[in-house]
Amino acid sequence: YSVIVLSDVNRKALGDVALETVCDYVHEGGKLLVVGGPYAYGNGEFEDTRFLQLLPVKLSGPFDLKWAGKGKSWELTPTKADHSVLKGVSFDEKPRVFWHHFVTPKEDTEVVLNAAEQPALVLGKYGKGKVATLTLSPTGIGAEGEIQWWDWDGWFPLVRNIFTWLSD
Repeated sequence: YSVIVLSDVNRKALGDVALETVCDYVHEGGKLLVVGGPYAYGNGEFEDTRFLQLLPVKLSGPFDLKWAGKGKSWELTPTKADHSVLKGVSFDEKPRVFWHHFVTPKEDTEVVLNAAEQPALVLGKYGKGKVATLTLSPTGIGAEGEIQWWDWDGWFPLVRNIFTWLSD
């Protein structure tokens, strides 16, 4: 595989052997994209596993998935407009986030997107491999006129660019 994607995946869904295999794969030069959701990150029961070492973020605990609140949302904003992952990605629609995992970026990582002034896309390395973490959860409903981040015109160019960054 050129890239493994774990979207809303917890430890039990993978099992310990598969989790170690993913860690070995990335350490030896593999590429990994981890995406949030109700069962991911702090809710994923990854404590005391090697998987936490490969993530470019530190988890804040089992309740790291936060809700903006009823009728509220956060704007998804770039932190490094000139980063290659954002090439051709427009934020004119002001994509909105309703739920996302509050994490802390580790040293020597790049925060490319924020929501609620919290990291939403963090890029890093583990061994010889690369890891991208998207802390957003594709849940919630926008108010009239709001564009959910997964319906935003910039979503597919962003995903394409993330895969390009991982593959370089």
